[in-house]
Amino acid sequence: MSANNWFAPERSVPGMTDLTGTLNAIWAGILLTEVVTSIAIGRQVYNLRQCINNLSSWLLTTLYISLVKALLVLPYAWLHNKCTLVQLTPDNSRWVHLAAFVYSDAIFYCGHRLAHECNLMWSAHVVHHSSPDYNYSTGFRASFLEHTLPFMFYWPLALVCPPEVYFFHKFLNQILQLWVHTELITKLPWPIEFILVTPSHHRVHHARNYGRKNFSGLFIIWDRMFGTFQEERTDRKPVYGLNSQPVVQGTYNPLWHQVHHLVATFRLAASGKVSLFTAFYTRTTGPGMINPTTTDKVDEKSKALGKEKAGSAVSISARAAVRHDTPFDPSYPWERRPLGALDLYAAFQFFVLLLPAFVAFIAAIPDLPTVQVLSGAFFTAWTITSTAWLCGAEPRAVRLELARLAVQAGAALFLVQQGTNLPYWGTMMAKGAIGHSCAAATVLLVASRPAQHGPAVSKPVAKIQ
Repeated sequence: MSANNWFAPERSVPGMTDLTGTLNAIWAGILLTEVVTSIAIGRQVYNLRQCINNLSSWLLTTLYISLVKALLVLPYAWLHNKCTLVQLTPDNSRWVHLAAFVYSDAIFYCGHRLAHECNLMWSAHVVHHSSPDYNYSTGFRASFLEHTLPFMFYWPLALVCPPEVYFFHKFLNQILQLWVHTELITKLPWPIEFILVTPSHHRVHHARNYGRKNFSGLFIIWDRMFGTFQEERTDRKPVYGLNSQPVVQGTYNPLWHQVHHLVATFRLAASGKVSLFTAFYTRTTGPGMINPTTTDKVDEKSKALGKEKAGSAVSISARAAVRHDTPFDPSYPWERRPLGALDLYAAFQFFVLLLPAFVAFIAAIPDLPTVQVLSGAFFTAWTITSTAWLCGAEPRAVRLELARLAVQAGAALFLVQQGTNLPYWGTMMAKGAIGHSCAAATVLLVASRPAQHGPAVSKPVAKIQ
């Protein structure tokens, strides 16, 4: 298989197009609409640091999907070519589309519910629930592991549905799910609330002071059928996140948010304190079992949000405990540390420099040589991680960003010296990168002086949540 087919498998599947760009554009429009609306009504919905962190998760996930897209597309296409029971024709196309639409949503319910009940699957889903706030940027807070584990659940659809139809409906399912990640939309008329997943239903799902409920993606009817439906209560305002920490896992490192529960799961399995089955495939309360109470359960007697019962958790910490600087306030779930120079540096780099470069790189991947794709992906992931991590004002994040700037300047200098192979605009961009690296390093060193408010977070914890 050629590299182009690996990074753009849709080119080898007749009738299939990559809708990732369309999906991201629609989601970005929805997010901007919520930002403008929240400003217009005078209600704070977004926090700069948390928004950067949420969007960083989506960039890492999109980057990962761009590298492994062939694993998601080609096995399905092969199964359809070898095992299909129905050929798509004008006479049956509406039924095939309907089957893909309904099956995609039903399988999402099953996979989503499993992700909350199986510890290994929760490792791939926990990042989506770890944000302390709830807005459209939370909908972007995705896990790249989540796009690796469940894709095989959709393979049976290959018996009746061609790849181009299946992936269209999978993207449609994703697009229609984002709108429920908001607190600005209250309850809707009862026919809509009865049939569809609404923001009210999904707030219950994300809230750690409700039970494990409302797993559906589009049609809430699945939860009503299988006994997992929960109405949003007027006397219980949803409280989000894994626990009372305003900073997820005590750090703004987006890579750690992606893997922390997986690390804790394997540490638990290796500890010998529980069986391998318990470590990997259960997620229930009780002595010696993996404890979900900090995210999914409320102690009805004490009404304490996410309060752990004695002896209910097997805690495996990978690093030192997190420092709590301020008490948790559900009405203001973010940390109260004032914005500093590092935050402004991170915001400028993320929204002005990184996002446009990221979009251009993702679009160019199918036509780039493999070496450039892999090296570019590594450097892009490095940039995403160091930029988001700077929001915590941690010295390690500053060192990581300085190292990145040094590598950027060195690579650009090498390209300038090899300028015979570069067009004029390429040479100018390389020289600009050198100047940017020097200027950014200077700003970063000044911004990270001890006079700043200092690191608000300490070393992260890998703990079963």
